Amino acid sequence: MLISGGKGGTIKIWRQVQSSDNLSLTGEWWEILGVEPKTHPQDVKLAYLRLARLYHPDINSSVSAKTAMQAINEAYQKFQQQLKTHN
Repeated sequence: MLISGGKGGTIKIWRQVQSSDNLSLTGEWWEILGVEPKTHPQDVKLAYLRLARLYHPDINSSVSAKTAMQAINEAYQKFQQQLKTHN
């Protein structure tokens, strides 16, 4: 289970969803990273780095951590793509 909060006072409770043989986090990129959609890019990067420290394979070798890290990386990539299209 993962609980995330935003500066706007919102709290989200996440649970891992089992699909066939692996676990994954689901949601929009900002939900996975635990930020608001219009969060400043530097703050999004800091949120990504904070999560990466928790789930990086060098620190956390569980299967669920690997899946979480994949979801976190995909979310950050979607953020970066959106940032490029709006600049």
